[in-house]
Order: sequence, then C-alpha cells, then structure tokens
Amino acid sequence: MPIHHFQKFKKSFLKDRTSIYPYDDRISYLGALAIEKIGGKAVPLPSDVPYEFWDAERLEGRGILSMRHAALLSGIGSMGKNTLVINAKFGNMINIGAILTNLELPSDPLAEDLCIKNCRLCLDNCPQQDLDGHTVDQKLCRTYTYTTNARGFSICQCNRCRIVCPRANGLN
Repeated sequence: MPIHHFQKFKKSFLKDRTSIYPYDDRISYLGALAIEKIGGKAVPLPSDVPYEFWDAERLEGRGILSMRHAALLSGIGSMGKNTLVINAKFGNMINIGAILTNLELPSDPLAEDLCIKNCRLCLDNCPQQDLDGHTVDQKLCRTYTYTTNARGFSICQCNRCRIVCPRANGLN
C-alpha cells in the first residue's frame, strides 16, 4: 500500500481496525483485475474473514491462507514477539492482503529479523499477559481487545503490544 494511502488510515487504525479491511480487500480485488488484464488468472483473498476453521471455545480462527506466514515468506517482514509482522518501512502498523495467481513472479529475499533481540516491551505491557514471545492466547486477547460500544459499533480497545513496540513505525 502506498504511504499516502496508509497515512490516511493511521490515526483510526488503532481505534477501529475493522474499518480498514474493506479497503484492503478492494486493493486485492483491483490487483486481481490488473493481473487478469495482462492474461493471468487471479483470485483475491479476503484480508480478515471468513475463517475456514473457527474454534469458538478458544476464539481462534484459521483462514484459507495464513496471511502472516505468506507475508514472512514473501519478504514483507519478520515476526515480532507479539506475533505481528514487522516491516522495515511501516513497522507493525500493516494489514495484509493476498492474491492467488498463476503468474510466475520473481521472489523477494526473506526480510531480516527486525524484532529487537532482548526487547520485552510488548510481552510486559500486555494487560492480559497472553503473549509468550512465540504465540498469543487468542481467547485472552480477543475477549479483552474487541468489544462493542454503546451504539453497537465494533471497536478495538487494546493494541498495547503494537503501540509500545520500538518498531511500531518501522526502522526510521
């Protein structure tokens, strides 16, 4: 996503992440159309839901494709201790979309590890203590983080692991 598009959403991103998903999906859709115009086949994948598998008891979902792992393998970034992808330019303030295609595209090299080795800010600042440096307890995180306000709108009330990260906005 070009930086000027990202800046438009950066302030609202931490308050209500659900509002950006349709924008992500539109970018994937337009990218798929562009691939088809040059003769390729393309399928845009939703950036958030639907889940292929949902464990209601653990509040844990699995999509068609792990966007996070696809991002790591495509060189977009590295994994932080808060389980978020960290990108050198945008930090952990990114959402990830994907397009499946039959085109043979050149691969980028894997990103260097951007997570600071002995940093524990995200782990120590998690109000639910649901991070262990490798995984997140989705049930603890989701029940605390996502809620509905008095008007019925979905809101995100916690992003501490994202905010306190020294790489939140990239390397700059």
